[in-house]
Amino acid sequence: MGTKGVGTVKKYAVIAAAMILAWSAGCSISRQDGSGIKEESLESSGAKTEKAPEPQNPSPSLEKEGQVLIFENPSSVSGELLEQCQEYAAEAERYVDSASFVPADSERVRDLTELLSGHYEVAGRRDEKGREYYLAVRRLDAPEYDDFISLSIGYVEAAGSSVQVCQIGYDDESGNEKVLYQLPEYSAELFGDMETSDVLDRFCFVPLETCGDRAFFNAFSESGRLELDFLQKHPGLSFFEEGQSYISCYYQDEDTIKFFSEPYECIIPLALDEAEMMQELLEEEQGQESSVFDNEGQAISWLQKQNPSVRTTGAKLILGDNCYRLLGCREQEGYLIAYGPQSVAVECHEPVYSYVMDRIKEVMGRDYKTFTDAWFDTPLAEASLDFPRLEEGDDGKLAFRTVSQTITDPEKLKRLGQLLGNAIRGHEAVSGCPYKGVLNLVREDGETLQMFLAADSCDSIMYEGRIGFEYGSQEDMAEIFDQAMK
Repeated sequence: MGTKGVGTVKKYAVIAAAMILAWSAGCSISRQDGSGIKEESLESSGAKTEKAPEPQNPSPSLEKEGQVLIFENPSSVSGELLEQCQEYAAEAERYVDSASFVPADSERVRDLTELLSGHYEVAGRRDEKGREYYLAVRRLDAPEYDDFISLSIGYVEAAGSSVQVCQIGYDDESGNEKVLYQLPEYSAELFGDMETSDVLDRFCFVPLETCGDRAFFNAFSESGRLELDFLQKHPGLSFFEEGQSYISCYYQDEDTIKFFSEPYECIIPLALDEAEMMQELLEEEQGQESSVFDNEGQAISWLQKQNPSVRTTGAKLILGDNCYRLLGCREQEGYLIAYGPQSVAVECHEPVYSYVMDRIKEVMGRDYKTFTDAWFDTPLAEASLDFPRLEEGDDGKLAFRTVSQTITDPEKLKRLGQLLGNAIRGHEAVSGCPYKGVLNLVREDGETLQMFLAADSCDSIMYEGRIGFEYGSQEDMAEIFDQAMK
């Protein structure tokens, strides 16, 4: 299938298997094992193809007991793949807040079958809200590609319009992309290894008009379902909604790093009366003295000169178009950075600050007012690190394996305390690295702290998963945790 009528490519870079893509505006093409997207091009396909068979209209009368998906010609595909698709659909629907699903639009089934050149049997489901998804299973008589090296998939734009096209192909032994299918206005969920042709065996397609509903879209990927589990575990959280007033806070724990590689932004929506109360509190303090700066960097630098221990807290307040970032520490509370159209102001609003922090503690179970740059002044008694390492398996493929190490050696603990103590007294820094290393610290007085270590070449660390610092050299950290990070 060629590329006629297709214009500019929107490229997606390759991401390692343990990395999880964050949600941004709109939908993304994702894969079931949490990997990222291979960069695509627009070269024409040289793949072998067969003429598509005349698609037929699936009928609900074909439904059998225990089946979720109804395929018109189930005997034309592998029974094992059919079973996998039924299990996948049942699991996804368990996460959707719908009373019932029925077979989806037969016209769309026909369209997808044609767009996939008749190489797949297609079945879809639709709920009472009109949300749809489709499973495509590769037919036994579909063409094979002897020169397949890895899957190539991404979005392109149709020439002269804003229509997004899901483009599926593969890279051959010469590194050339061969385009197989183009599906306008669909998102694709992938299964399996990008570097084996088995990845072509099945796809889940969600219409872009539907996947704007993030909770619904999340049901069709493993990482998405883990995120839904996390939100259910913390009542009071929701997904971002345009125009909504809310509190946000950066957060990490052993749950979030399974589906998000960086600090996860939790959204606590504010009811109308809460937002109005916050606005009234802010207006009551408008007459107080504030300091105005050209940008955020100047504001934070000035504030930290007044009180060197003050840091960002990882918390924000959004009221309509107005954004307020909360700063403070255990010794000093109440600072807000208010963002204007051309400047930022530093003010002290203790009632607003306390309300926001209390709401975060209520929902997340953590006190965001507890940062102190003197935390490491008390000696450490124990430190344990769970660190993901990229290693080659018996099959010759690279994969992440988590290695754990606990240290109690006084000399190593002293070096670690100095390394991290210097870091949190320095400037803040958050990189685009995957913060997947979980570091649990226990002081001699029994107080504990959890930090998240960047798991690639970055020498950065997150204090409680919400405040970022650079600690100097990853080689220094690897000398301390010589088993986990070797």
